[in-house]
Amino acid sequence: MAPAPYSYFCVFSKDQHADRALVLSEVAKLLGPADPDWEPWDHPRVPTSWWIHSGGRVPSHSVADHVQWLLDRVASQREELAQLIASGHWATMRFHYFVENEPPDPAEVAQVDAALEAVGITFDLELERDDVPPWSRDSRL
Repeated sequence: MAPAPYSYFCVFSKDQHADRALVLSEVAKLLGPADPDWEPWDHPRVPTSWWIHSGGRVPSHSVADHVQWLLDRVASQREELAQLIASGHWATMRFHYFVENEPPDPAEVAQVDAALEAVGITFDLELERDDVPPWSRDSRL
């Protein structure tokens, strides 16, 4: 059985020298708390970021289902998200799938990408070969 795919939504400061605690506080004040069980902000390229993920929470291989679940998490903060983007924060979503999974449907990916771009959120796909996070390992579809 293949590991379950997942998506994450990240908002981060384009200023890589910004104070991490201040950025997280600022974004969390507007969007709510980040997911406590995943802290990829230790990555040197994105040290000042806020993250939520769909891992283990969306029993689907559909890109749209994962992205919609994440958008629903911040649906009541659309204006705040737009404010963060307008003030120079970068908002991005990424769908992670594994070599054992069927690749995402290109038409679905194009539709999701266009919808996210329309609101200032970038979108990307990530093919994972290993390094399976616990929620994907524990919730194989």
